[in-house]
Amino acid sequence: MSTLTLGSRPAAPAVLRFSSRSVDPAMDELLARLGADFPLAFRPDRVLALGVRSELLSRGYGPPALLGAVLRRWVRRHSYLKAVARGGYRTALDGSVAGVITPEQREQAKADLQARATRKPAQRRPVPPRAPTPAPTPAVVVVRRRLPPASAIHRPLTATL
Repeated sequence: MSTLTLGSRPAAPAVLRFSSRSVDPAMDELLARLGADFPLAFRPDRVLALGVRSELLSRGYGPPALLGAVLRRWVRRHSYLKAVARGGYRTALDGSVAGVITPEQREQAKADLQARATRKPAQRRPVPPRAPTPAPTPAVVVVRRRLPPASAIHRPLTATL
């Protein structure tokens, strides 16, 4: 059994990815890099501080368009909206408190979550079908037989004339 000491935090996931349906591998690579470099900020239960994009750009994280796409997708995730709707504090890249979530931001997140829940299935983006899993290869069964003794196989030849 592991014990959690005061002030310690559970580790963030080893590699962050958006999903298996991710279209652009560059987005997953950048998100994995951000998650590795800033594990206290890029967690599902954390709300990022305002101005994180400009701070990341000043530190040299990717082209602006790619970074903007990654952050846009990050803050539109269901778990992120739930964290905003709960309220609390925003997190800077180093994990420190960097502001408070306003009541207007909480209400907007709740409205976004409600709109997602009430969307008709036809309005949702279609999920691409998964590739069929290959059929399992049949196992090779080895049947071992007991061979007759060598004396039965090698009989002396008898010549009959």
